[in-house]
Amino acid sequence: MFSIGFWRSVKTLSRIVASPNHKLGSFGRPCPKTLTLSTTKRHFSSSLGDGRKVIPGSLGEFTRLDLLKKETKENIEHIWNEYHKSKPVVSAVIPTETWLKMKQRSKSNTFFVFPLPREKGYISILWQILDDMFLFTSLDQYKKMGKSAVPWLTVRHYTDLSEDKGVVLMRGDPNAEVLTPLESQYLVNQLRIYLLDDIKFKRMVTFNRHPNTFNFDEVLQDMGSVGGEIENAGGSVPIGSHFNEKTEK
Repeated sequence: MFSIGFWRSVKTLSRIVASPNHKLGSFGRPCPKTLTLSTTKRHFSSSLGDGRKVIPGSLGEFTRLDLLKKETKENIEHIWNEYHKSKPVVSAVIPTETWLKMKQRSKSNTFFVFPLPREKGYISILWQILDDMFLFTSLDQYKKMGKSAVPWLTVRHYTDLSEDKGVVLMRGDPNAEVLTPLESQYLVNQLRIYLLDDIKFKRMVTFNRHPNTFNFDEVLQDMGSVGGEIENAGGSVPIGSHFNEKTEK
């Protein structure tokens, strides 16, 4: 049974996002700016409620790692992307240097909330980090269910080849009942942007360390027209893409 979670003391966050009791982000309406999360520790599981794995725990579970290590960096990228091309998942090949920066910044700022465009508005998605995994779930579900909240999207980073080949292999498995691969792609891309862009990363720092001064409206502005087509909102990374740091500066 694959059931890993983590505990985190959640600060009282005010002036962040709309309460789930409101119509979330209905366009043309002001966005309520008050949210209070319990200060108790919460457990955010990385397994589905029935204990099923949401993503392979190790690279060796679904690849011939011994053979993969013999391939060139370019071939590994091609093999990885082709393998996932026809699957309902998100995949990418990340340069080790980029991954280390993302992880370092994530470890010191372990929470954030992203608006996910939906018809007539958006829903609020909570992101957390657990070791080499990025977990996303509905903020509403997290507040209501606490440790029973299940991930809507689980993104694992396989670092087996990071030293020898200079790449980290990423795979994200959405919970098909609540999230599409395209929506998953959107969330992964937004997280990448916020972790690598110095200006946007400051918003994450404010969210985690100075929640009383965090302004969620700035996140909405960053993402452009949230009401537009999701594939055009904020600029999407194609499924099976190679990450880079073009957004860093």
